[in-house]
Amino acid sequence: MSYTSFETLREVAEKYKIEVKRIKFLEPKTFEINNYLEKMLIRNMNDGANIASEASICENLISPIIKEVAYFNNVTVWSHIQFDLKDSNILTDYPDYIAGLKSKYDDMSLGSPILCLAEAKKENFTKGWAQVAAEMYAAYKTNENENHTVPIYGLVTTGFSWQFAVLDNDILTIDTNTFSASSNMQEVFDVLNWVFCECRKNIDKILEIEKSNS
Repeated sequence: MSYTSFETLREVAEKYKIEVKRIKFLEPKTFEINNYLEKMLIRNMNDGANIASEASICENLISPIIKEVAYFNNVTVWSHIQFDLKDSNILTDYPDYIAGLKSKYDDMSLGSPILCLAEAKKENFTKGWAQVAAEMYAAYKTNENENHTVPIYGLVTTGFSWQFAVLDNDILTIDTNTFSASSNMQEVFDVLNWVFCECRKNIDKILEIEKSNS
């Protein structure tokens, strides 16, 4: 089953026994935006050719933001790579973005833990959250199979509007805020910076545990 086959968050929650909560949990962490990047993003937002499709939104709005903040936090992000729930053909597809640790055997490949997933949607947040929730569940189970149990972060964005969530055990918490890159770009960078900072902390904890066990 493809992640995209889910139409609503309720479908995912009922199928995989996930409890959904909606509260404010994000703690923005100040990020200094590169001046050139900020000007480029503003220019891209004002050019209709850059927002004509989900693919163009990914390339011109979302990717520059996600990859800049991920790089700052030393978190690796892959885009549009196949991600399947291990030893299962139940969940499969190509997330727009997936953050995680590199494989020990091939630094071009995704390893464990998986930390964050993101989807670009031109408008439909309902479909977006159904898709991301399924991806987050698959990531959580994949990590669990590797004895790497960490919270999984997720986000859905149009490039202009950004929403965030975290899956821990069987509880999916969606932050009630929607952040606007067009009216407050700094806030989007700050929130994403906090998310990737938390991801980096989780990587460091796992690496420390593995080091102590070796």
